[in-house]
Amino acid sequence: MKKKTRIIIIIVLAVIIALLLSYKLIGGAIMKSKTRDYLETKGCFAKHIHSIKVKHSFFNKLLSYDEWYIVANLYGSHEFTFTYRDKEIVLTGIVEDNKTLPSKEHYEDLMKKFESGELCNPMEVSEVIEAIDIAYNYLPDQYKERITDKYTAQVHFDYLKYNDSILLADPAGNSKTIETGNIILIIFGMDGMGTADTSFPIVIDGVTHELIGFPFRI
Repeated sequence: MKKKTRIIIIIVLAVIIALLLSYKLIGGAIMKSKTRDYLETKGCFAKHIHSIKVKHSFFNKLLSYDEWYIVANLYGSHEFTFTYRDKEIVLTGIVEDNKTLPSKEHYEDLMKKFESGELCNPMEVSEVIEAIDIAYNYLPDQYKERITDKYTAQVHFDYLKYNDSILLADPAGNSKTIETGNIILIIFGMDGMGTADTSFPIVIDGVTHELIGFPFRI
């Protein structure tokens, strides 16, 4: 009788272990698939994804914490971490290839680029050059003379997508605040020539490429 009881207990335990392993394996495959689908909504496809790793914790589940921990490595360097919450894949953070957190500025930049889809699909070089050339033509001559290489300018597409507003002077010299709109911010680097000014920002319309104005401060 005792032997029979032991056999039943062993069988029950084996079934439980098998079910738990199946849950992790099947669930892990589902999490990978859902993560790929989520990444595709951000413009990141198979050619951008170096790997997706999934970890599961029953202990976390018992404590009502997130049971799934997902790491997607993009380009072999940026590791974006996710979890599965409320039936959705949720972005939780970023670590670098050396397993450390990036600097605050770099972290925010990566998050913005990922959320906007720019990380996996950066603007074409031709688009950047075109924006620089258009903005450069709007610059006053005295500033053009101080720019040594215009193509080193910083170009920020859809600037107001990530910033609430921008204070600038319009072409007529009037100050105004822009809070919405598809604008492109270009910041030209300049020779200081004994002054404190080493950069000159300019904003153009993202659609018409017309001059909107010159920001007072970025």
